[in-house]
Amino acid sequence: CARKAVGLNKPFFTYPPQPAAVGQSIFIYYNRLRGPLPAGSMLQIKYGLNDWEEILIQDMEPSLDIPADRSQEWWYAKVDVWRDVYGLDFVIMSRAGQVDNNG
Repeated sequence: CARKAVGLNKPFFTYPPQPAAVGQSIFIYYNRLRGPLPAGSMLQIKYGLNDWEEILIQDMEPSLDIPADRSQEWWYAKVDVWRDVYGLDFVIMSRAGQVDNNG
């Protein structure tokens, strides 16, 4: 699944690709080199549940499963889908406050 998503040359993808079921975790992957966020900074995901009723921020980690090269530098975050969640929106940001919300 990751190879297929990476091959589509998109700035982000989720795994599993289908909508998550309650109680399931999803992984959100982001290619820093496809967005405006500067190299060398730690990344975070800011996500909102149910139309941003609840907002959470967590650190992202560099992906060790997808090798970096001149065209890709993948980071990921694991997000748990709790009960009563009907929507998840997100932006990726640097710790310095720069935001990429163009996914």
